[in-house]
Amino acid sequence: TNGGTTTDRYERPNNAATTEDTTSKGYSVEVSWRPNRNWDFVAGFDQLENVTSRVGRELGEFLAVRAPFYKKFYDEGLRIDGTNGNTSTSTLIQARFVDTIASNYVNEILGEGTSNRGIAEYTSKLVARYKFNDGMLKGLNVGANLRWESGKIIGYGEIPASFDFGGLSNFPGIVSDVGNEYVGDSIIAGGMFVSYTRKIFNDRVRWRVQLNAQNIFNTEQGLRVIAANGDGSPVWGVAQPRTYELSNSFEF
Repeated sequence: TNGGTTTDRYERPNNAATTEDTTSKGYSVEVSWRPNRNWDFVAGFDQLENVTSRVGRELGEFLAVRAPFYKKFYDEGLRIDGTNGNTSTSTLIQARFVDTIASNYVNEILGEGTSNRGIAEYTSKLVARYKFNDGMLKGLNVGANLRWESGKIIGYGEIPASFDFGGLSNFPGIVSDVGNEYVGDSIIAGGMFVSYTRKIFNDRVRWRVQLNAQNIFNTEQGLRVIAANGDGSPVWGVAQPRTYELSNSFEF
């Protein structure tokens, strides 16, 4: 701290991440249709490609400068408990370096120029609304929406590799096989809303009440696959729950 020495154990900083540039390209088409004064329809289609570049350039330079410093401890057989005895069961520090830093760094480098995980390349939506303009139900609106997303990349296979940076020399490890993508299922989701609007207090106040119901048409309920391990086994998460929101507003 402040240039002084310490006997505290060195720990890798939390949330340490590589720097990168992200580029998104695509197109969007939206069409609206109003066949009469009661009905409104909106349909849209989007295509998006999101890729990263310039991953961890500064980190690569840092590891290159530190390589001679790291290597002398690797050659010594130093382990994370501070010992270098062959009888110790503690992990070698170069193995820890590979597991916590090197593999992650190389995986991000390998992913340069490929579509990013967790982003649907194609999406579409349909929104419909019926508005009562006359009669006893005047001011009542009923609507629904549907959204479709193509399957997302949720993980990659794994292949063996050797690492020759950061003081490592032909050290074995495992990296992502970006040519072997695991793709999740497409998703259909949607909801509905009902609103009622009228003027009250001699038309001096506009009153609006609305009920939104979200995720009532979802194809995914309960547990869903959110990622895949290197061997293809699923990582589970909880799907978005069905929710209801009631709002009430007055405009003076």
